[in-house]
Amino acid sequence: AALCCDMGESEAALVEIKAAIAMDTANALDFATAGFLCRITGRLEEAVSYFASAFAINPKMPKVAGVLGGLLKDLGRPEEAVFYFRHALREKPIQADALCNMVHSLLFVCLWRHRSEAMLMLEVVTRAQLAAGDTPSVQPFHALAYSLPDSLITSISQSYAACAALNAQAALAGCPPPPPPFFAVFA
Repeated sequence: AALCCDMGESEAALVEIKAAIAMDTANALDFATAGFLCRITGRLEEAVSYFASAFAINPKMPKVAGVLGGLLKDLGRPEEAVFYFRHALREKPIQADALCNMVHSLLFVCLWRHRSEAMLMLEVVTRAQLAAGDTPSVQPFHALAYSLPDSLITSISQSYAACAALNAQAALAGCPPPPPPFFAVFA
């Protein structure tokens, strides 16, 4: 399945991973991999089902919980998403994507009992990502809705603009965007 995915053959990879699941229904990584493949091919509800199965088999995989939360958020189910983001952060407290997605989901369900702590943690994680030269997990248009300092919102926007400029230069040079790393979602 990994080889098929590396070659850009997501559908073939999914067939392979489904065969592996049929042989071993207790392998959380296989379910998560199927979820990842469904996610990148746009089958979000199916991805939720696979990630939920992976989570049920092994709830100690914080990336699986975080990705499941992200899918639920994207499908307009923020209340369910918050549960998985919180679980992911309990398992691995410094997980930028899960934290940012949780803050975003909390904004829409108006659960702000821990708003101050969440915003402080979000600011610290975002500053660390920027200091490391990484594109932050907080997206510019989301940053506008958060109580972040203007200077941080500007830095987030500049980071995304720089990334977009690099992608545009690569596209103009005829370079395709790099495929997502196959198992990066579970690292």
